[in-house]
Amino acid sequence: MKKFQLDDDDAAKRLFYVLTGSKSYCLLLLFFNDEKEKMLQDEYFLNNEMIHTLSLKGSSKVASAVPPSQAFSSGLEILQNRTGYKFKSVDLLRQAMTHPSYSLDNNHALSLLGLNAMEAAAALSLVSIDPNASPAAVNARIAKISGFDDCVSNGKGLAIESLVRVAKKTSASSPSVICSAYRAIYGAIAVDAGGLDAASKALWRIVDGGIYAS
Repeated sequence: MKKFQLDDDDAAKRLFYVLTGSKSYCLLLLFFNDEKEKMLQDEYFLNNEMIHTLSLKGSSKVASAVPPSQAFSSGLEILQNRTGYKFKSVDLLRQAMTHPSYSLDNNHALSLLGLNAMEAAAALSLVSIDPNASPAAVNARIAKISGFDDCVSNGKGLAIESLVRVAKKTSASSPSVICSAYRAIYGAIAVDAGGLDAASKALWRIVDGGIYAS
């Protein structure tokens, strides 16, 4: 593993970009404080590749960047168990748990797709029972299943705030972050399965089955 020595003349906050040994990139923020002799770091990963080690010249402190933690991988596995859907491409679920503030490869599109999948499933669940259901009833059913507040509540039930990846200045417990990540789960399932049926099945497992974090 290569090591880079970088001058820290004014001990000010520095921003460094580190190139991995492959085609991927990692953004590493280093904050060095001479007075308190403390260095804080935030790591932003785009995939599982090992990256180089970065250190500050004249300092015994070395910041090593490593692949996403085992805890994150375990969290994705637990999330799959709770949804009842096993991903063929776990990268899709990883992207679903990635906020736009964290990476360009994020859950924005998956969240939009997931919302539409939820709305379709909600409408179908009512109309299949009552083909003559009023538009107001259909809209009420859709709002109940895919509305913001319910998505946040169900997302918290899945402990999404402990799993979703966000930038330092973004709160993982923000309702909007939780809502978008929760909806993105169904979008990711739809893409992975190549259709909406699997996403609908996972939705009802969570909504009707109460598969929540303990």
